[in-house]
Amino acid sequence: MNLNDQATQTAFGELVGASQQAVSKHVKSGTLELGETYATWLKKYCAKIRDEAAGRGGSEQESLARAKIDEAGVKTALGRLEYNKKLGELVLASEVEIALNDWAGYSNREYKSGSEKLIQKIEGEHRIVIDREMVTEIVGATAERIQSYAEKLGEAIGEGS
Repeated sequence: MNLNDQATQTAFGELVGASQQAVSKHVKSGTLELGETYATWLKKYCAKIRDEAAGRGGSEQESLARAKIDEAGVKTALGRLEYNKKLGELVLASEVEIALNDWAGYSNREYKSGSEKLIQKIEGEHRIVIDREMVTEIVGATAERIQSYAEKLGEAIGEGS
C-alpha cells in the first residue's frame, strides 16, 4: 500500500486495526474525507485519537465529562445529606411542618391562657370588671394570625420537599 494513494475505508481500517464501519463513522463525522490519501487520513485519524485521549474529543467527550461532573455532584450532595443525618442535623420537611403546627397551637393556647390570667390579676387588684369579649377579640385574633402564619409556613416547607 502506498500512503499517497487515494484511501478506501476497508484498506484504511486494516491499516489502523479498525473495522470498515468504524472508519465509515469517521467519514460521516467529517474527520476523514473521501478522495484523500492514506497519509492524510492517517494524520487526521491520529490527531482525532490524540484529542480524544487528551479529553478534547468533541461533543461526546463533553457530554461524558458533564455527566461525570454531574454524577460527582450528586454523590457529594448525597454524602453531605448522609453526614448531616448521622450528626442529627437533618430534619425532614414533613417533621418541620408538624412541629410548626404544634408550636402554633401551643402558642395560641398560651396567649389565651396568659391573657385570662392577666385579666384576673387586673380585676383582683383594681376591683374592676374587664370586658372579656374585647380582650378575646384582640388577643384571640392575634393568636389566630400567628397560628395561621405557622400553618402556611409549614405547608410551604412541606410542598418544597
